[in-house]
Amino acid sequence: MIEPERYIDNSVALLASLVPITEPAPGVVRGEREHVTRFVTTKPVPSQVICELILAEPRSKAVVAEDSFGVPADGPLPEGVVLKHMPVMVRPPGPIVATGDAARVDTVSFADATKVIVDGFPAIAGFPPSILELPGWHFWLSERDGVPAAAGYGFDDGQSVGIYLLATLPEHRGHGLARAIMTHTIAACPTRKAVLVATLDGQPLYEKLGFKTVSMATWYMRR
Repeated sequence: MIEPERYIDNSVALLASLVPITEPAPGVVRGEREHVTRFVTTKPVPSQVICELILAEPRSKAVVAEDSFGVPADGPLPEGVVLKHMPVMVRPPGPIVATGDAARVDTVSFADATKVIVDGFPAIAGFPPSILELPGWHFWLSERDGVPAAAGYGFDDGQSVGIYLLATLPEHRGHGLARAIMTHTIAACPTRKAVLVATLDGQPLYEKLGFKTVSMATWYMRR
């Protein structure tokens, strides 16, 4: 099985584009935003180490730790820490035919795109418009009957493009909007690998677009 380092590199580069990052333990990167602290493992790390880092964070913040290697838990989880498992997927470079009505978001429709993302992922605090000025960031919006219906964003680190927080509002699902955003994102960077973490529901769509599962990530979240 192909290792997930290409996705990890993109995830770390994305985090570093937003905030200063540190290495609080070997193989673990930490970045702190206003409302959430995020950890990303860059090599296999025991779950006990990850949980200790999570519990050391102030209770006033949400904490997420992403282990793309999916190291099994080496004991009972501390109270308040929960796990979620999601596939890490990679698509090799290559052309793809863009489909549907998706367009890169400009500053005028940025609010529409971010609202769709936040509605789809309520735990997300949102994005400042200044993020569009950062290198590598691209937001995408797909409309249905003139209404913002699906959105997501990509981050190009120069080696691959990561696709993140792709959301379709419930009333607009089943109309190919997520596929439109995916194909437009990939078509915009045909010489790059495309990387993402999928939900189990979204995994079949990504497989049809040429993605292969390279690992089953473990996400640690503090309640």
